Order: sequence, then C-alpha cells, then structure tokens
Amino acid sequence: MKLLDRLRKGPTRSVAEEDAHAPEPPGGDAALPIAGYDRLSEKEVIGQLHLLSQVELGVIEAHERSHGNRPAVLNKLGYVRVREPLPGYDDLDADQVVAILGDADSETVRAVRDYERKFQGRREISTAVGRILPTAKPSEREDRVREEKVARMDEGFRSRAVADEALFNAKDGPGSDSPKP
Repeated sequence: MKLLDRLRKGPTRSVAEEDAHAPEPPGGDAALPIAGYDRLSEKEVIGQLHLLSQVELGVIEAHERSHGNRPAVLNKLGYVRVREPLPGYDDLDADQVVAILGDADSETVRAVRDYERKFQGRREISTAVGRILPTAKPSEREDRVREEKVARMDEGFRSRAVADEALFNAKDGPGSDSPKP
C-alpha cells in the first residue's frame, strides 16, 4: 500500500530540483558560461546570449554545433558573434574604454560606438564617443581611401578637360566654317 500512496502523491522532489542535484555528465555543460545550458530551451538560451563576452559566445557556439545544433540558437550566435572593436574589449570597464578612445582614430571610435549600440549600451562610452568622434584623427585606411578618391576625381577632371579641348579643337579645326582670327 505504501507504493500506491507514493504514486498517488507523486514525486517528493520536483524535476527541477532533481536536475539541480544531478551530477554533470563528463564533458557536459558544466564548463559552459550559461549554467544548465543543455537543459535550456532555444528561447532561454537566446535570451542569455547578450550577457556573454565574445570569448564566451565562442565557447557556446562550439558546444552548440557539436551537441544541440539548434538552428535558432546558431542564427542568433551568427548575429551576436562579431569581432571586438579592440582586443579584450569585453573585459574593459567603461573608464578604460573612454581612456583608450582619447587616442583612437575615427574608425576605431566608430567601431566602439557600433559595438556598444549592439551589445552593452554603456552611457559613459556613448557620451565619450559623441564628444570624441568629431575631432578624432582619420585612420590610415581612411586617409588612403580619401587620397584614392581625390586622385580619381582629379583624373576625371583632367580627362574631361582633355575631351573638352579635343571637342573645341575639332570645331575650330581644318574644314571648319567658323572664322579664324
């Protein structure tokens, strides 16, 4: 009769409690940056990805590809996995980032701005970017692109001048009906 009573009452511990006390399988999700990763739904995993650094996201992506391979999680990882604007950026606090921005070129400042907008949204950094970006020096790549653009424009003006001169000479050249001075 005791067995029947226990079946009627149901389990004494919840499934969540049993999962919490169950030992992690070797090579399981114990070392992952999200606790209990393999037991979470796609929606629960996706909801936590924005809290992780790029290094942690890399660990999650490798685990997901070799275990769950859930398309929704992998798609979200594809969106949030980007190159940090500076090496070790996710480990820097706001004051450290602002100090670095003071000497950074405009390309780096824009990369920090875009990364912050997408991931961390720290107000101190956004304020510093708005103050620093207008006066930041251009990067070497930006200088090179600008020089190439100026060279193309100059070449365009020169070729246009040559074409205009050729057209002018053709009108006033031999066989022309226009009077010559």
